[in-house]
Amino acid sequence: MKKAIVLGADNHYMDKVETTIKSICSKNKEVKFYVFNSDLPTEWFQLMDKRLSVLGSEIVNVKVTESLINQFHLPLPHLSSATYLRYFIPTIVFEKRALYLDSDIIVTADLTSLFKFPLDGCPLAAVPDIPNTSEGFNSGVLLIDTDRWREDDIQNQLLNLTIKHHEHVYGDQEILNMLFKDRWKKLSLSYNLQVGYDTYRHSLGDNEWYHLFEGIPNIIHYTTQNKPWSHYRFNRFRDIWWFYYGLNWNDILLDNQILQENFEKLIKPITCHASIFTNTGDIEGLPYLLEQLPNVQFHIAAPTYFSPNIVELQRYSNLYIYPCVDPKMKETLINQTNFYLDINYGPALDDALQEIVRQGNPIYSFESTSHFSNGENQVFAVDNVDEMVKNIQNKLSESHR
Repeated sequence: MKKAIVLGADNHYMDKVETTIKSICSKNKEVKFYVFNSDLPTEWFQLMDKRLSVLGSEIVNVKVTESLINQFHLPLPHLSSATYLRYFIPTIVFEKRALYLDSDIIVTADLTSLFKFPLDGCPLAAVPDIPNTSEGFNSGVLLIDTDRWREDDIQNQLLNLTIKHHEHVYGDQEILNMLFKDRWKKLSLSYNLQVGYDTYRHSLGDNEWYHLFEGIPNIIHYTTQNKPWSHYRFNRFRDIWWFYYGLNWNDILLDNQILQENFEKLIKPITCHASIFTNTGDIEGLPYLLEQLPNVQFHIAAPTYFSPNIVELQRYSNLYIYPCVDPKMKETLINQTNFYLDINYGPALDDALQEIVRQGNPIYSFESTSHFSNGENQVFAVDNVDEMVKNIQNKLSESHR
């Protein structure tokens, strides 16, 4: 029997839900997708159905009017009334189990074992809503016993609770937690790692968050408004979302080797990574260096948001910026750094520079920006930036021999 996977989306999320479907199909065959929506075009479903049939899969266009749903209060602007569509799953899906997924999700693994997870009479299984609480669950990933929901008339119970409480609770998630309190099974954090919180937790003093899960989870959930498709790089696994977004359907259908690769393999190969950790937007010679070193990927991280002059430099495709950088992202950037550019004015981010020095990577500074005093760096005059470029290029040539 096909695995029943339920998604909800509106027209504005069409490319996002397709990205989620691509990720699922890269690791799973024989899936029956139910896409709850009010405005996705029929032509999109026709194209998707043709593609999916090659994998023994199919897609169902579930049209749901929002006239009822739109009367309910939504707690945050980035949420959609489509979130309430979860209530109606058992009236449409008649497979014994259904896996509901939000459309800001990427699946990185075979889901067979998840569908076999023992519910032991509970109506659903989910992942605790970590880091918000360990008591309730996050409703972005739900393994549902559809038979049980129909037997217990769960849909009407949820609607009645929503009518009563919707103005003072967090959307349908709190309603679901009200109804299923002490009646849900816990799934591993790997089935719903909410990386949208990466930006916030260290500012709250919660550095343990970044070590709760190591490696790549089975299901990545890009919660909060910090989505991977925004132009700021906030969270872990952003490149994984873009990998599946850019993946060609032919590669999925033919099970090509590219499925084992990553985002960098889909674009122009990146030969080298340079990092800058800064407290200011005053960075000497940056536009010129971006132009002269097109094969170097520049990564600029800051503990705050960036000034407009840095944001505007994103016109260069070899520049990534990381505002409000968190400890996990900082660690990742340092570990991938091939050389460090000590070219920002103002105070240094000492912990980052100490780790750069410890790793022994080349450091290039201008006389007016140098934050080092013990000879760890190579120093150039501001009016001799071409010499810095030449030195970097020679170093790159040596490393690729």
